[in-house]
Amino acid sequence: MTKCFLIVLLFQALLQNSFSQNWQQLPNFPAAGRDDGSVFTIGNSVYCGLGNAFGVGPSTDFYRFEPFTDTWNSFSVSSLPALGRQYSCSFSYLNYGFIATGVDANWNATNEVWRYDTISNSWLQRASMPDSVQGASCFFINNKAYICGGRNQNNQCVSKVWEYDVVNNSWLQKNDMPQARWRASGAVINNKGYLVFGADSLGRFSNKLFEYDAGLDSWALIDSFPGPGRTYAVGGAINNFFVVGMGVDS
Repeated sequence: MTKCFLIVLLFQALLQNSFSQNWQQLPNFPAAGRDDGSVFTIGNSVYCGLGNAFGVGPSTDFYRFEPFTDTWNSFSVSSLPALGRQYSCSFSYLNYGFIATGVDANWNATNEVWRYDTISNSWLQRASMPDSVQGASCFFINNKAYICGGRNQNNQCVSKVWEYDVVNNSWLQKNDMPQARWRASGAVINNKGYLVFGADSLGRFSNKLFEYDAGLDSWALIDSFPGPGRTYAVGGAINNFFVVGMGVDS
């Protein structure tokens, strides 16, 4: 089961009864398995694609999953009109889905931002982020996306935070994260961003949980995960809880 599909399972838990404590196997992702694909939700639909397709490399295709009917629509979403992507950030606003940064099919970190319009089924390139990173984390708070950390073209982890205003299509640098890390897990609860896990440039895994207040542009250490640090974990918000799972530890 791919990482992309595991994230779809998490989003389905949002849409269904999160207290049922039951797992149900859903239809397989309709294309080659993926490493670090991208997912965003618009309305009741989940859009899943990109990622390193096994035997292919960073890909451009996208697919739509309908949680209420447990079906994939394999032919209704246009492919990204650019080089394939892996380790990208993704978020949604109104009827738009966004893909930002990542590593492209030439294995170069990118700063590109693309917007998908569900009504016209088309992609439009937006203002590029000032830095090129891969494996960054992302929050979306009050019509603004916060791209946090990641790893640059020299494979060095960074602590920079960039705010993207989707309405004005503009970027603003914010206060750095307390730790430079990549492939951390993030979520938003009550208009505050939460970030846990991730690895630094030496491959050391973090178990620290940080809270980001966008209004104050400030970071605070909240707690530590009670187990070993990890990376590549899945994280999301369900009923005001920050739920994390899976990943790779030491």
